[in-house]
Amino acid sequence: MQISHAGRQTPGEINSSPMAPSNIRLKIPGKNYGTPVPMTEEDILDVIEKFVFTAKIARETGFTGVQFHSAHGYLLSEFLSPDINNRNDAWGGDIENRARIHLEIIKRCREEVGEDFPISVKMNSADFQKGGFAADDSIIVAKMLESAGVDIIEISGGTYEQPKLIGVDDLTINPERSEQRKESTIAREAYFLEYAKDIRKAVSLPLMVTGGFRTKEGIEDALKSNICQIIGIGRPLCADPYCVKKMIAGDLEILPSFEKTLSLGPSILSPSSPFTIIKAINAFGAMAWFYQQIKNMAKGLMPNHKQKLFNAFRADMKADKIALKDYLDH
Repeated sequence: MQISHAGRQTPGEINSSPMAPSNIRLKIPGKNYGTPVPMTEEDILDVIEKFVFTAKIARETGFTGVQFHSAHGYLLSEFLSPDINNRNDAWGGDIENRARIHLEIIKRCREEVGEDFPISVKMNSADFQKGGFAADDSIIVAKMLESAGVDIIEISGGTYEQPKLIGVDDLTINPERSEQRKESTIAREAYFLEYAKDIRKAVSLPLMVTGGFRTKEGIEDALKSNICQIIGIGRPLCADPYCVKKMIAGDLEILPSFEKTLSLGPSILSPSSPFTIIKAINAFGAMAWFYQQIKNMAKGLMPNHKQKLFNAFRADMKADKIALKDYLDH
């Protein structure tokens, strides 16, 4: 079970004054995010206990492990990022203080779930944002997590403002603050493998890398290199739930890349459009398309590969509005 807290990335319709380390608001065109209320010491301790309580319930209800989500700009990730966390108390400042909430969660979690229950942390390799959580920081935090008794670290990257997590390097919400990945890294099949390589030199616990893996050769090379011990597969499984099984059986050499065929339209309407808003609609529309496939499978249906990107985008927005109304009504 993955356990997370949205922090300042909570939609404004849900909470116009979400909790976060500091009062730095997330600004994304077309999206409504409220100005965060800086968490008090009591708030932080309460959130720690809620993470721990959820992990305890996960074990009691039959889950075989938990993962704490500290990537992609969510609350735990926000504490690590110096451009979001500008606190001057025990929970901010140097990297040790910014990582304190993680270490406290892990310590308390171990007390509740025991030593034989796997604990994973999903962590950014970097925020790819000037002044944000950097690759060098991730190495330091990985060492801390290993010392604290974490069993697995998953390597990812990016935030809502710098969405490298979806593998789009030329899309950024705040261009003036963006930090690009190295060309050699962009050229690799897996988005974050290069960063995992540096973390591997610092820790001995198992690493998981998710993002971009498509070929059997690329997956086998990553595992044989000992950079990571676990491969995360996301989008291919969303639209073909049997693709990994086919690859393991030797019936498939390359996992499907549905995202390469998803587009609003040709030319300036494509993902390579010169207009940022069109790029963004294509990128987030593709995410909506995959969401729709997951929802199909949740209903016992197979993925609908014929669904158009814009139709999926509209369907996802409509579903969000219905879910929001239901939430507010209750």
